[in-house]
Amino acid sequence: MTFDAVVLAGGRSERLGGRPKAQLVFDGSTLLERTLKAVQDARQIVIVGDPGSSTVPITTIVTCEVPRFGGPVPALAGGLVAATGAVSEWVLLLACDMPHVVNAIPGLLSHRAGDGVLARDDDGRDQYLLACYRRAALLDAVDAHSGALAGMSMRALVGTLDTTVIDIPAGSARDVDTWDDAADFDILPNTGALHD
Repeated sequence: MTFDAVVLAGGRSERLGGRPKAQLVFDGSTLLERTLKAVQDARQIVIVGDPGSSTVPITTIVTCEVPRFGGPVPALAGGLVAATGAVSEWVLLLACDMPHVVNAIPGLLSHRAGDGVLARDDDGRDQYLLACYRRAALLDAVDAHSGALAGMSMRALVGTLDTTVIDIPAGSARDVDTWDDAADFDILPNTGALHD
């Protein structure tokens, strides 16, 4: 089961007062390190954003979205073009702010069909940043919207793709957007440096 992974680790983290989500520490590891461990079986891993002090495998590609802080769609586009060599047909896309994301990955990889498979969270919401997409379908969608990617939502980008939605284990998609979310995971607010 071959796949590449694009991990989104950018953004301003405005609701966290500018503390990068990737650098928050949960259970002894940063959220980015936990995410990288969850996708360690990927053929290629591309981080879009600043890994900061996180331990990143030497084979991991690090890039930035253009424009910086342009949102998830430019980040995805940057991650797709940063991949090198023999790329995989399937791309696992995930944000770095879900401490228990590892539990969702086997289901996403095993249900690949059509243009992709999206996770559905505990509240019944489709998670466009926790999904496995066919690379060609993503590239076509990005090309169709070139010049208008900044600020675009993932839903707008992939809304016309032939995707399947699957339920994932409870809590897998719970993310850290605010300090209240962080407190639910016992993440302390003094971890991580402020964005420039």
